[in-house]
Amino acid sequence: FYASNRRIYLPATIMAQHNVSSEQLFRHEFDSAMSEVVLEVASVAYSHMSHARKLKSDLPENTHYVLAPSVLVDNFLEDLQRRHFDIFDDALQNDPGVSINAKLAWNSLLRKY
Repeated sequence: FYASNRRIYLPATIMAQHNVSSEQLFRHEFDSAMSEVVLEVASVAYSHMSHARKLKSDLPENTHYVLAPSVLVDNFLEDLQRRHFDIFDDALQNDPGVSINAKLAWNSLLRKY
């Protein structure tokens, strides 16, 4: 969607390191270099989520719900990895559906984020 509207949210420095141009994104041209860019960004996202979870015990009581969106992030990062970091894969554009809502509810009940 964003690439189709000529918007880029991938860091320009990482794209340049891997010789990926904005035009490649706009044309939805996926190759190993693009995969490396997405992998690098996804790795940083995963690292941030892991760090946030380590801080969970420092949160005041009953504020653990702020980490609830991490379930969605985990789900997306797992899907992205299964698709070899191909951000143009149609399956990534689909609504995750009922299963993600059930996962959110279950994790909320267990206070597991």
